[in-house]
Amino acid sequence: MIALVEPVIGNLIENHLQANGLLQPRSTKEELAAEAKVNLANAVGVPDWVKNMASSHIGELDHEKMQLDQIKNFIVVLRENVLS
Repeated sequence: MIALVEPVIGNLIENHLQANGLLQPRSTKEELAAEAKVNLANAVGVPDWVKNMASSHIGELDHEKMQLDQIKNFIVVLRENVLS
C-alpha cells in the first residue's frame, strides 16, 4: 500500500502548501534578524562573549535567502521517492 501512495503523497503535500502560501518566506530579512537576536540573547547555554560576538554579525546574514534555501530543501525531500 505504501508503495502505491509514495510517488504521489509528496506532490500532494507540496501542492497544498503552495496553494496556501506556505512555501513563501514568512518574514522579512529585518524581522528574521531581530528574531535571531532575541533567540540568541535568551540562549541559556551560550556564554555572553559568544552572544555579543554573534549578535554583532547577525545583521550581515541573509536570513531571507536562508529561509528560501530551507524551503527548497524541504521540497526536495517531499519529492524524493525512497521506494523507487
